Amino acid sequence: MRDRLQYKAARRAALTPHIDNVAASLRRQPRPLIVIYLYLPDAALLQQWPELRLRARWHRYHIYDWQGAAPAPSCN
Repeated sequence: MRDRLQYKAARRAALTPHIDNVAASLRRQPRPLIVIYLYLPDAALLQQWPELRLRARWHRYHIYDWQGAAPAPSCN
């Protein structure tokens, strides 16, 4: 049990900075993003970003998409 908790903590520490960077980029310049995760180790990890919404589950896959603000229309 202890090894499992250490694994989750290490996974969270490794993924959080990367997802933070992607989230900041998507907030600055909104665009589509789909995340497909095989063997999601900790679903609570992705709940830190409310824009990531679970789209589907299939076998061991979890599919999320980014539901951020729509980009402003360009005036050409």
